[in-house]
Amino acid sequence: MKNFAPTIVLLLLAFLNGNAQQEKGIIGFNSWLNNWTEFKPNKTEYNEPNQILTGTIAVDLKLSKKNVYLLLGNIYDTNKAKLTIEPGTVIIGDAESKAALIITKGASIIAEGTETDPIVFTSNKAGDWGGILLLGDAPTNKFGNTSSVNFDLDVAFASYGGTNPNSNSGILRYVRIEYAGAKVKGLGNFDALFLGGVGNQTVIDNVMISYSGGDSFEVCGGEVNLNRLVSYKSSTNDFKFNYGAQVNIKNSLVIRASYLLSNSGSRCLYARSYDKKEEVKNKKKLTSV
Repeated sequence: MKNFAPTIVLLLLAFLNGNAQQEKGIIGFNSWLNNWTEFKPNKTEYNEPNQILTGTIAVDLKLSKKNVYLLLGNIYDTNKAKLTIEPGTVIIGDAESKAALIITKGASIIAEGTETDPIVFTSNKAGDWGGILLLGDAPTNKFGNTSSVNFDLDVAFASYGGTNPNSNSGILRYVRIEYAGAKVKGLGNFDALFLGGVGNQTVIDNVMISYSGGDSFEVCGGEVNLNRLVSYKSSTNDFKFNYGAQVNIKNSLVIRASYLLSNSGSRCLYARSYDKKEEVKNKKKLTSV
């Protein structure tokens, strides 16, 4: 019996050491930040755009690494079209038109970069362009399950939410979104990445947002799994959740700068279940993160 207790203790310590939180990997021993992240985007130079993306996408479209694309104005992916982006593709958001990419309900984006060849959405300075909006048909806790995005978008393409928690808006993997979050007069700032009513079959994995003028990640309703996300020096909130969002976050990182602040408040994590109680239906899910 004298040897029994020490043996148990040693086994327990070995188990805890193998699964404990680590300095770089957060969970595990490998750094998931290697190769695909960029903490000095202003030092990175890209070629000038040679292709313009604007208007409405109504059929499947593929963006190629060999080109550099300029987003001009609000670009709507509609009509169940699939927008595919090759690894290593660079896409620049136009500042003057406050460009934004909106993946509407039923449409999808397949932006699947690699660890050594990420997809990059960028511009020149914080709040330069709008950002990326994924609008799905998973439930929210609002009346009728639906809501709409209010960033001066075409109302025909701005709605999100529905009844399908398993809906699929596509893949964002090994993607960097830099200098998004443009200000819209009278309406506040875009989010660098807005997920509205996004379902649990959508993949959001290894996404880095840098120098957003608005929130980095905002999730309104839906049911999403978020893995290996980085919010770097956002001016406003790093993670914002509302309207009954059901969210699991794993292995994610926030780095804030004390001199970057917003008049509306700047928080690492902001979660609520509604803005006004009369907007939501009783007995529907509250936000859970």
